[in-house]
Amino acid sequence: MALKLNDAFGLLKNKGVDKVMEKVTSVTNAIMHTGHDVQQRNDAQESLPTIDSVDTLNGYLNSLQSDASPAVMMALQSQIQVLKYVQSPTMMLMAVDNLMHCLYNALKAAEDKLQVDTLRENFASLLQSFIFVTEARLRYEIDSSRDEAVRLLADAGDMLVSSVRATAMLAVPIAAGVKMGNAMPRIVNMFASQNAQRSFFGNLIMAKGKKAIIEEKRAEFDKTLNYIFNTLDDYAELLGPSILLHGMLKRYADGLVERYSVSQYASVEKMINEGEVKTLEGLINHENAYSPSKREAWGVKMIFSTLTQTTKTPTTLDYESLRNVRRSLQSKLSGVEAHIAKIDNEIDKLTAQIEELSILRHNQKKALQQQIYRLQKDKEEYESAVMEYQQRICVVSDIITPAEARIEEYASKMQRIVDKYEMSLEL
Repeated sequence: MALKLNDAFGLLKNKGVDKVMEKVTSVTNAIMHTGHDVQQRNDAQESLPTIDSVDTLNGYLNSLQSDASPAVMMALQSQIQVLKYVQSPTMMLMAVDNLMHCLYNALKAAEDKLQVDTLRENFASLLQSFIFVTEARLRYEIDSSRDEAVRLLADAGDMLVSSVRATAMLAVPIAAGVKMGNAMPRIVNMFASQNAQRSFFGNLIMAKGKKAIIEEKRAEFDKTLNYIFNTLDDYAELLGPSILLHGMLKRYADGLVERYSVSQYASVEKMINEGEVKTLEGLINHENAYSPSKREAWGVKMIFSTLTQTTKTPTTLDYESLRNVRRSLQSKLSGVEAHIAKIDNEIDKLTAQIEELSILRHNQKKALQQQIYRLQKDKEEYESAVMEYQQRICVVSDIITPAEARIEEYASKMQRIVDKYEMSLEL
């Protein structure tokens, strides 16, 4: 039969191990006390209110402002701004400005570096949450990917909750909260449930199959993204390098550049097709001969003439056709220039042979000189072809190069902004 606990202690005492008994007693009391504390904390946690909606979260944030420091108060106001946008998605660009204003004032009032870093990270989460909410609306409205829209909304909720929790801890530190009986409530993702998602997406107007509306909504989203990129460019020193913001900017930069490129191609095509002669058939029949004063008209006729070599039916000239024409002309120009180089090489060889002949070998020299003359005439024709190809390339380049330059400039700008937020991997 097992010994009772007191009998065991008696045996230990008889064996001269009082210290062991004291340790056992101490550990036992500690375990009992810890279990009691854990139970108390669990009971307290279960009794705390749960924040699981935009309205209750908004009320909680407002309640924290009364005792918050100036820096934390601005952080709370920024979160309230995002909640306002979630509830009513109007004036989104103003919402971005308000976020930056709150961040500036919060960092200016921050008490130490730790608070500065925490505020920056919170604002990065808020901004990413703001963009994810905006994209979720777009994707749901145009029905390109319902699942992706729901996922983005849930991710936005996670980021918002994380930011609120961190800011709440700045407003009411854990130790002070426990002492004052003001422990942090349970804050859960208000966009995680299907009911919340249905409520969020419920008022959106579907644009499935309506191309004009879809393009308009995409343009609005790109306008917002471009505004955010420009704002982050202006405030890069304030926000500092950020893993969150760097990843977010990388996520959207390529898509922005791609869609900007398409818009530039479209502007080139519109410019051409709204010109004097719009179609391939009309341009083929155009009778303007080439002269320096009519370079553009001649050049456009040449472009379509080149296209007829591979196109059987009249089509409207587009950006890609122009690029193909330029590549074809550049290839032909390279071939002509290579042939001129061969002629020059041949002329050099013949000239060297003439110099090696004695003055008495007049007939042989004359024959070589005649060969050189014929080669020089051929060279003149090829050089004329070079000038013609160069002029034609200039005509095409005059039309598409400005668009290409704008695309390159835009892409470089986007990459420069992304790079500003990249963090060093060195610890």
